[in-house]
Amino acid sequence: MERLSSKPTASQPQACRGWGETIAAYRFLGNDEVAWEAILAPHWEQTEQRMAAHPIVLCLQDTTELDFNVLKNGCRVEQMQLSSIDRLKCALALYLVVSWRIDYLVRMGRSCPDLFFDADRIRGAYLLTKVKQPHQKPKLNEVLRLIAQLGGFLDRKGDGEPDVKAIWEWLRNIHAAARTLQQLRAVGNVGSCV
Repeated sequence: MERLSSKPTASQPQACRGWGETIAAYRFLGNDEVAWEAILAPHWEQTEQRMAAHPIVLCLQDTTELDFNVLKNGCRVEQMQLSSIDRLKCALALYLVVSWRIDYLVRMGRSCPDLFFDADRIRGAYLLTKVKQPHQKPKLNEVLRLIAQLGGFLDRKGDGEPDVKAIWEWLRNIHAAARTLQQLRAVGNVGSCV
């Protein structure tokens, strides 16, 4: 852990001394008994102490936690059990883009709720949730909340906004439903099947 923390911007293979240490680091970080919150807790405490010494502190948002949450819990990169570092790097590169796009979608839903999904994704969301689609085109945030309900978000009055994981879990299914609707339309069966 000392070598990993002494080179925080290095990849795990670069921070470790050899393949054995690299595998040990991956096993440690992949262990269900190791909670990332517990690893970060001392850093949070030190940050709070440093902030207390200043009258004004700017808190710029870092999306590391959101990206990590999507990578670990949404994409389930750990469970892929990839056989080489090169394969892991490729998977992480792809899923970092996925996590950024989902995070961006969630943020846009919160800050620009008047944006829209395309018609097929909207219809797919309503079909999968078995909710009657309104005549007026729903806004981005409304569709995101609908998708999040499929992922376990309860959408009660005081629940706030859905998290990234709840949306990620079902966003793939919404895309699949939209592709299905597009294929049915291409062969001329969209009205008779859905």
